[in-house]
Amino acid sequence: MQRYAMRWSIEPCNAVSKQQAGVGQASNRVPRAVERTVPFGMLVQTLVIVWYALHGYHPDDVLTRRRAEPWYDNKTKPSFHDMIAKIRRTLIAARYRH
Repeated sequence: MQRYAMRWSIEPCNAVSKQQAGVGQASNRVPRAVERTVPFGMLVQTLVIVWYALHGYHPDDVLTRRRAEPWYDNKTKPSFHDMIAKIRRTLIAARYRH
């Protein structure tokens, strides 16, 4: 039990990587691909969070989401899904702005 408690701080990170970043649905069969999929997913997850913290964050992001989806009345922080959505919108706008 104590060993599990020591690992708990990394378990949410593993869950997010597998569920929200889509790493858990990979259909890899080759051993090297299996070994690389989860670390790559965690790297992408980290890059999205860092990008959002440095360039994508805006104080109105959560307010905008709460207005669009009023059932999130207790939402106070952007989720990983919010960060992914913002980076997608930013990339699309940059591509078609010309």
